[in-house]
Amino acid sequence: MKKKAFFALSVLLAVLISTLCFQGSQGTAYAGPKTYEWKLSIWGSSRAMTKAAEWWANEMEKRTNGRFKVKWGWGNVLAKQTENLMGIKTGLFEMGAFCPGFSPAQLPLAELVELPFMGGTNVLHESRLEYAMAQHPALVKEAEQRWNAKYLLPFGHPPYEFMGNKRFEKVEDLKGLRVRTSPLVGRAFEKFGAVPVATPTADLYTAVERGMVDLAAFPWSYTFGSFKIYEVSKYATIGIDMGSYFCAVYVSKTAWDSLPDDIKAIHDELMKDYNKVVDKYNEEADQKWIPIFKKAGVEIITLPPAEKDKLMEGASDLYEAAIKDKEAKGLPAREVFEHLKALRKKVLAGEVPYR
Repeated sequence: MKKKAFFALSVLLAVLISTLCFQGSQGTAYAGPKTYEWKLSIWGSSRAMTKAAEWWANEMEKRTNGRFKVKWGWGNVLAKQTENLMGIKTGLFEMGAFCPGFSPAQLPLAELVELPFMGGTNVLHESRLEYAMAQHPALVKEAEQRWNAKYLLPFGHPPYEFMGNKRFEKVEDLKGLRVRTSPLVGRAFEKFGAVPVATPTADLYTAVERGMVDLAAFPWSYTFGSFKIYEVSKYATIGIDMGSYFCAVYVSKTAWDSLPDDIKAIHDELMKDYNKVVDKYNEEADQKWIPIFKKAGVEIITLPPAEKDKLMEGASDLYEAAIKDKEAKGLPAREVFEHLKALRKKVLAGEVPYR
């Protein structure tokens, strides 16, 4: 009798163990849904430029009930900013911040978006333009084939403007001025007699204070505040809309393709509000810094549209040179540039809401 009872108990235990193993193999009973913790390589620390991306990361974690998380690698701890695409390609991390202008030739077609005066007139325009441009098939192909990367989020840099100790309200004022901008934008101002100077960001405060730089270009307005340029300046000129760096968060295409459809759908839903969030955080920065600039005695001048038109006209040969340079390498640069011009017109007219 005891043997029969023992045999029956053994059979029951075997059935239970088999059932549990089967359920475990289905990944539903005890393992729970798969979680995704992605590392993001980025330079610097949290700031106005990164706030919208931080909002996106928080919302993704919240709306997926913790199934998707972003681990921020601030301060280049994962890789240098110029190596973030390589880090994505080699699988060191899933996401990386990247600006084509910081690392020439890594995304040569994307560099066209950074041409002088070809961006938006405010951060909302800039963010919408960049996101829409990134969907162009040639830019998609460039990122995928070179780096196994997919454009994910625009940072939405505000347009670059000037601050310093020289008054600039017409192109004639540029003659002889020492201006600190990106090299390409500096060449555009050089046509009107300005003298581009290369000054490290860390030395810019002293350079403006001592007159080694007459006008310094930064994204308006928080960067002038962060580096305290307003403390040693008399004037700021806005409405120049020099353009901006095409800075964005890229993601490994392999990692992205591995995401379940419901998590991708949450990302798509968030993108409907993303550019409004970009605008919100930059507006908060303006509300903070512009009164501080005025209190410090900085006169804020708005460049007349007719003067900006002159700047764009003066930069036309730079556009053509950039196109021909990339076409010589077999890239569809003219097609991308013409698309940029047409898209910019639509964005400024409010016809491109977010993608």
